[in-house]
Amino acid sequence: MTTRKKIKNELGKEFTKKLMAYAATATGVMALTTGAEAGIVYSGVQNRPVSSGVSYNLDFDGGGTEFIFTQLTANTNSYRLRINGADGSDSWLETTGNYHAANLALNYTIQKSVAVGYAFGEKRALLATSYSGGSTYGNFIGKTGYIGVKFDCAAGTCYGWIQFTGAADVKSGIVVDWAYEDTGASIKAGNTGPVANNAPVADLNGSGTAGNDVSGSFIEGGGAVAIAPSGTVTDPDGDTIQTVTATLTNNLDGTGNGKWYGHCHPDRHGQHDQCRVHRRAPGHHIQ
Repeated sequence: MTTRKKIKNELGKEFTKKLMAYAATATGVMALTTGAEAGIVYSGVQNRPVSSGVSYNLDFDGGGTEFIFTQLTANTNSYRLRINGADGSDSWLETTGNYHAANLALNYTIQKSVAVGYAFGEKRALLATSYSGGSTYGNFIGKTGYIGVKFDCAAGTCYGWIQFTGAADVKSGIVVDWAYEDTGASIKAGNTGPVANNAPVADLNGSGTAGNDVSGSFIEGGGAVAIAPSGTVTDPDGDTIQTVTATLTNNLDGTGNGKWYGHCHPDRHGQHDQCRVHRRAPGHHIQ
């Protein structure tokens, strides 16, 4: 007896994923553009250097430079890393009374109201200072942290953050990356917005074999048979997939062959009940 069965293999997306942030790297002197969906606009990792004679002009939203990072050398033993605002509306959180830009912790909320000990400054602020006598001042000497900022934008006033690293000798710095909330809402330091979630890719016969077809032998009325014992699943986001379920969703009434086919051959007792069923991938959807 030859049995023909139509089988459709689908990889059910019954899994949980640990989201990991990633960013598309932008290029050139940064003028970020906002996508169709309002919210957080992120620069991607930039690592823009700042040193003697090398400044960096940061444009959050494409409307012109808002912040300028510079390194100044007063003499051979005195150095300063500084942030300047392009106009009076471009300002940053600084520690009250000393004009030093505050080094904010991850997830600090940047908004209109500020905590005690902080104020929005303007024109210029020191990130790090080293004097010839050995005295040092500032919150970014050999440290990385977030600068909270606000500036004029299409929404009125926008809030954002800039991640900055200052060298221990104050001779250089790096503008690492930045983001802002284009609706005028508050933003947490380091928040890069929603994480992309691309669908996993299934290969039912394993990564070491060409194609993605799979076949399995079974005996009618027998025990369970693994559908794709060598199957693999990879995630383009690099996320960790905890569980995956492969499910047969075919009609098991013996009708409907389509692009699925099978054959049976006698077993050692002469019974025609050992069958092999083959799956052909083209035209069949795998999730």
